[in-house]
Amino acid sequence: MKIHSDNNITLNKTLPLQQEKTERTADNKTKQTGDSLSLSREAATVREATRAVLAEMDTVRTERIEQLREAIAKGSFKVDPQAVAEAMLKKED
Repeated sequence: MKIHSDNNITLNKTLPLQQEKTERTADNKTKQTGDSLSLSREAATVREATRAVLAEMDTVRTERIEQLREAIAKGSFKVDPQAVAEAMLKKED
């Protein structure tokens, strides 16, 4: 069995490059901590209004989904194939 020392040379060359890359990444992370974001009063108002509308929509949607689940479970949910076909073929105006 013969062991070649060429593998060690390659490893020794790549190790410093990996360490340098790690150091650059660490430097970039410390530079990025100085970033900040501030919103105007108008933007904050829009954000809060959007959150309120979305929360309300989510509640309505959740209620509808629960109604559909119950109807399916009871076997009382009926699909109108004609209405489905018309909705699929309906063109948006």
